[in-house]
Amino acid sequence: MDILAAAAASRGEVRRAARIWGATAGFRETTDVIPGRDERELIGPHKAAARARLDKAAWNEEWEWGRSMTLDQAVDYALDDAAKRAKGPR
Repeated sequence: MDILAAAAASRGEVRRAARIWGATAGFRETTDVIPGRDERELIGPHKAAARARLDKAAWNEEWEWGRSMTLDQAVDYALDDAAKRAKGPR
């Protein structure tokens, strides 16, 4: 889901990105999955840029909201926007 968060951040949707990254962090905490170095190097700059665009309180609020999601909720949330974009304008 990191790549979907990075995509949201690159479109300026930093609150959405923070929420997806929070959900990803929550999932990783429950599974002990640690991102590899390549993944961290790819995603890190996007996360840092997004984080710089929100004040700390707003970032933490979105992050915690994401962390509170179940895995199914987080995947649905992250993919919802991607699915809409794939369909294009109606």
